[in-house]
Amino acid sequence: MYTHDNTLYPMLGVGAFVTMFWVGVVAGYELGLSCASLLIMGLLSACIGTVGVCELQRRDRQGMASEAGAGMPERIAPGGSPASPGAGRASRRPLDPLSMGARRPVTPAGGI
Repeated sequence: MYTHDNTLYPMLGVGAFVTMFWVGVVAGYELGLSCASLLIMGLLSACIGTVGVCELQRRDRQGMASEAGAGMPERIAPGGSPASPGAGRASRRPLDPLSMGARRPVTPAGGI
């Protein structure tokens, strides 16, 4: 992809702002809003688009949150040192869906 992001993200931000502004205005018009409400709806949508581009830039620089925690140890032993990854797995019992808060499946009374 484009590697020199000194101009990429500002251009994407401006494009997202303009596009989402008009999307908000058109959506407000279709909803039958007044003139001031159209402006507010357009600006609100434009800000949402710009925040989306800012989030893309942040993820591009820092990586996803799941990637950041991928190198962390699975659990910490009582002494404060990381335990081996499989140390606690043998003693754990598997959880069934009912113990995790899931509901039983709904079946018809007639057994269809």
